[in-house]
Amino acid sequence: MFCIHHDNFQLTLNVYSHSSDMWSTTGVSNDLAVLNLLGWVCNSMCIAPMYFDQETCKLYEIRFHETSMVQSNDCIFAIHAAYMPFIYMVQILIYNSSSFELRRITMVLLFMMVATAVGNSDIVLV
Repeated sequence: MFCIHHDNFQLTLNVYSHSSDMWSTTGVSNDLAVLNLLGWVCNSMCIAPMYFDQETCKLYEIRFHETSMVQSNDCIFAIHAAYMPFIYMVQILIYNSSSFELRRITMVLLFMMVATAVGNSDIVLV
């Protein structure tokens, strides 16, 4: 096993290519993967209109008396950060689809977050 760790970046290379455990997601938290994906998707959906939609930028300027500080790198990071947990989830579903389970608290949190987002979708900046 070869491992490099630096703050928020970790690279791990497994040299045991013939191991049967290499194609398993045992030990991976399904709850973390789902909540991480939902969080970054919500972040992307919040950040992107602040950069791409002129009407949203005008509403922000009217409400807060300043221009939006969202830049292109913020959008790229948010979309990238949503894409990576998506790949993570696909791997979990491919390699461990028969035992994919979420804890009850995770399902409650998901329901509350989605219900709140849907319930407040018309109140963005006003």
